[in-house]
Amino acid sequence: LSGDSTFTALFETDPDWQPVTFPKIYINEVVASNHTLVDNYGENPDWIELYNPTDSVVDLAGWYISDETEYTTKHKFVNSDSTKIPAHGFLLLYADNETDQGATHVSFKLDSGGDNIFLTASDALTLIDSVSFGFQVSDTSFGRYTDGGPDWFFMSYTTPGASNVHIDVPTI
Repeated sequence: LSGDSTFTALFETDPDWQPVTFPKIYINEVVASNHTLVDNYGENPDWIELYNPTDSVVDLAGWYISDETEYTTKHKFVNSDSTKIPAHGFLLLYADNETDQGATHVSFKLDSGGDNIFLTASDALTLIDSVSFGFQVSDTSFGRYTDGGPDWFFMSYTTPGASNVHIDVPTI
């Protein structure tokens, strides 16, 4: 188009259309080298804690979680009571790549040398939250303090499924 040209596009819209909004859920605490917490199969999987700061239950059915930047829809949450996060509550996910063990077991493992986690809404486009972390010492979590807050710390006192307690661990 030249500098004098204009471009006009007309789109038919649905007058009842409303933008889709999703509740804010936080990736709240992560352990990528777990030797303490035992799951219901007697194993010590890596784990991810999600936090719901809202006044309502949030159902993650149809949402996604991933450890890959280019594939943020790697694991899709199934419809299950165990993937509903209570108001002001927590959901513990096991990053063990053993989805046959239940709806809270996701289809990837975390790298204790550093990794990324992406939480994506059911539209497969809206990034709800993400975190990148570096090397993790065994049984030391990387978490937000306060829950859902902007600040992340390495913590030697892990709190899977509960409010984080800030006990800062020196970085290596």
